[in-house]
Amino acid sequence: VFGMVASADGTKSWGNVAFMAVDSETSLVGGRANWSMPKTLATFDGSIGRGETMSAWSEGPVRWRVEATPVRVGPRLKVRSKQPSRQEFPDGVVRDSAMVASAVIRPALVRVEVVSDGPLASWLRPGLHLGAVIESGEFTLGEPE
Repeated sequence: VFGMVASADGTKSWGNVAFMAVDSETSLVGGRANWSMPKTLATFDGSIGRGETMSAWSEGPVRWRVEATPVRVGPRLKVRSKQPSRQEFPDGVVRDSAMVASAVIRPALVRVEVVSDGPLASWLRPGLHLGAVIESGEFTLGEPE
């Protein structure tokens, strides 16, 4: 589960990862140390089957739960992206990391439920959203500049 805010300044665009839940301490430490990604540990359940619910949650120190039920509404699409990920590092400097991604996605309507003791539910809004199911994909992040 991750939330990314897309932004643009003139013709240059970038994404800022505001939230990312992972199930591996190695991923958590590597993502925070190398790219200043705000990763948190979570437990996951479910699959991306048509109409099936996927869940992610954490029991502390801030408890939260996100459930997403996607319904695919379009054909498979091959997408490629080469946009920077822009994150603020612990020293206060904002740095870009080259993010290159390729994926096969399906447009979807996604019913989202969010419960949180913290601010997560104030910006990751529950309800029906236009989204995508990533059927396969890969991405790389370069060294921060």
